[in-house]
Amino acid sequence: MIKNFINSFRFIHALKVRDSDNGLDELIALASEERGILYKLLQQLYPEQVSSKKSQKQLLSNRKVIFLIEKELQINFDEHFSYLSNSIFAASIGQLHKAQLKNGDLVAIKIQYPEVRQTILNQIRMLKLAALSSKLSPIAKWNIEASNHVSQIEKRLHEELDYLYKKDHISQRHFVV
Repeated sequence: MIKNFINSFRFIHALKVRDSDNGLDELIALASEERGILYKLLQQLYPEQVSSKKSQKQLLSNRKVIFLIEKELQINFDEHFSYLSNSIFAASIGQLHKAQLKNGDLVAIKIQYPEVRQTILNQIRMLKLAALSSKLSPIAKWNIEASNHVSQIEKRLHEELDYLYKKDHISQRHFVV
């Protein structure tokens, strides 16, 4: 939680210099370290800049991906898969790989970054505190009910973090090989 507060101060500084030459780059770099709400927001506001700033160090190695698959599914990767590509797409909370099952079927594997769930849950708590304090701030005079917005953000982020929910609510997409 203390890390979140320190990063909040770094974020505020980066916002202040956002319009300078390095300000947006600094903001994107900070957000990519956190991999949370801020990064998702910046992806929406500055899609080209965020995608051009993605670095290889942000990606999980295939070794780490295989470890996470084995841990989550409680399987031996090599018994079920014959191939795993390097990441073909990286996003704010995870990355996507193409893999081949032993029977030859191609599948998509979406891996959530470790600890991103807890980071986002901590950030939601901070948003709730900010919404609560907004009742005492100048926002109150504009009759903006921030807690309603925070509730909607929280709901959408929980959906975004729940890959099983997304699987059931998003149409199937196929890879072009």
